[in-house]
Amino acid sequence: MEKDTEPPTRFLIHLALLFSCVFIFLGASFAAEIHEEVKPKEDIISGWFKPSGPGSGNYEYKWYYRYWENECPFCHTHTLAYNPKGVPEAELTCLRCSADFDGVDGWEKQYNPKGRLTPAEEPEEDKTVVDAAEKVNKTNISTRYLIVQLKKWQSKNSLNIS
Repeated sequence: MEKDTEPPTRFLIHLALLFSCVFIFLGASFAAEIHEEVKPKEDIISGWFKPSGPGSGNYEYKWYYRYWENECPFCHTHTLAYNPKGVPEAELTCLRCSADFDGVDGWEKQYNPKGRLTPAEEPEEDKTVVDAAEKVNKTNISTRYLIVQLKKWQSKNSLNIS
């Protein structure tokens, strides 16, 4: 007759299985929490862009400041990032599915684009000159162009900046 496993040994086997299941569950839960922390919470993403996608022939090759809904038309997540690859014209890239979008017209940067970003209105709160200037400096826009844009912003917002 075959001898059964002794009760203390059986208990240890069940305990090990239980801990294994808990660790697997916690690992998956921890990974989900990390992914959620990476997600930007903003509903609108904006920045300076030059036309660089398939529809760029419809625009003059200059810098434009655009606002877009922060939602990828393909994976429907709020994971768009401003120019993570350092493209000279700047672009928006989905961190989830890696789709690239022209920041001027919002179309996917493919020969036959299938998706387009949703344009957004300028947010209610005022943009500060410093924020706009920092974005401009990161894209290496000339000082003359920056001064012209700041004067336009100044006249639009009725501020006197010397």
